[in-house]
Amino acid sequence: MDHLDSGYTIESAVGPVHDLTKWTGRGKIGVGIAALVFGLGALVVSAFVWDSTWFFDKPSENIKDAVAEMNDAWRTHTTAMQAGVTLGAIFGLFCLMGASTQFTDAFRTDYFFRAGTGGLWLRLPDGFSWAHFGLVSKPLELELSWDDVAKIEVVQTKQFGAMSRNAGNISASMTIRTRSGETHDLTLDGLEAAAYLIHERMIEAQTGDSGQDAWPDAAVPAIGTGSWRTG
Repeated sequence: MDHLDSGYTIESAVGPVHDLTKWTGRGKIGVGIAALVFGLGALVVSAFVWDSTWFFDKPSENIKDAVAEMNDAWRTHTTAMQAGVTLGAIFGLFCLMGASTQFTDAFRTDYFFRAGTGGLWLRLPDGFSWAHFGLVSKPLELELSWDDVAKIEVVQTKQFGAMSRNAGNISASMTIRTRSGETHDLTLDGLEAAAYLIHERMIEAQTGDSGQDAWPDAAVPAIGTGSWRTG
């Protein structure tokens, strides 16, 4: 097991905790660029289909043919064309919102994943913040004692062919189920350590790195479940 550097601890509602990994937004920048390209492309295509004269005063012969076909489609399938343009514009806007959240998350410094013998304390992005018009992520902050946790499941999906488990998080997620019946679904993308390492470090933090559980058997959460598969 990869041991932690627990040279410093932070006090929390669940007792002393330390970082299991660090937040790094390097991967978020690439995703943000891709979302930006798709978003702008969808908006440009939608605008062109809506009114091609916004782009060409004197279009070439090839463009004229395309414009003529679009005009015919507008005459014969007006409702379908309006729906297509609307959906394309909505898709483009959502892509731009996603790009904005990815870029802002890439430079956030207030996300973390910590644990100790008393429990978990984490703060991670959790979808769009509609209070900010979807331009930034909504943070999810949890402070859960191990007594409150019923089960933790970790899934790390490897894509783009065979890759080492040390390559970081690609479509990594965690589901936390509490004894009160709540379920929290988290994405681990953006954390520096691979999901399987975070999973191992949670066990290490819970046991106090002593090889023995810090809690009675009845209170120990089932955090030993992980799934590693190739997408």
